[in-house]
Amino acid sequence: RFMQQFTKAGESSITAGSIIVSDADKKFFKVLERSPDIYQYEYNNQNDPYTPTGVQIVAEDSITQAISFISTGFMPKVYVVEGHGELTIADLAGARTSMEKANFQFESINLSTTDKQIQPGDLVMFLAPISDITESERDMLKPLMEKGGRFIFLFDPLALGDKKLPNLESLLKLYDISLKPGLVYEQNIQYLASSSPLLIAPAPGSHDIITSLGGK
Repeated sequence: RFMQQFTKAGESSITAGSIIVSDADKKFFKVLERSPDIYQYEYNNQNDPYTPTGVQIVAEDSITQAISFISTGFMPKVYVVEGHGELTIADLAGARTSMEKANFQFESINLSTTDKQIQPGDLVMFLAPISDITESERDMLKPLMEKGGRFIFLFDPLALGDKKLPNLESLLKLYDISLKPGLVYEQNIQYLASSSPLLIAPAPGSHDIITSLGGK
């Protein structure tokens, strides 16, 4: 019975080894599963893919994020826009996992049909659209951007080709951003994320822009 009060409708029962972080009234709580919230296992043995070859303890970070949520009760949403050939929430993989640990909730949103109200603190993501938004969608987002709304725009130049996105680009201009055709090509193999010169492993330095992100 004790565990049932921390099990939400439609969710499976809490597994052994989990950690429950709750306020005194049990109004806000988070259940941290043994994996991946407390331990993260590595599987690198091709001959035995089911036996972990390494383990990383991540409980401290998970508990810290849980306490942050319980202290405020606030979980900002990440709206992933769909309807323009974008990638989906599933394509975010590890990025989604990290953001969910930081108390973000993910939802898909179709700007043409939605009745959802995007709130201050929410984040709107465009994941590599290949067609433009409509004028009505632009007019819906423009006031949010003018008030300092939070947006992430990701574009894939290979998928986009020579297509123009005038309505999206008009929104980007509010942030003094413009789209230019072309690719960044890395010639130093020490900074490649893989064998492709188009996949670059950044080495961030010290700058005021990334101070709030913990960059050094």
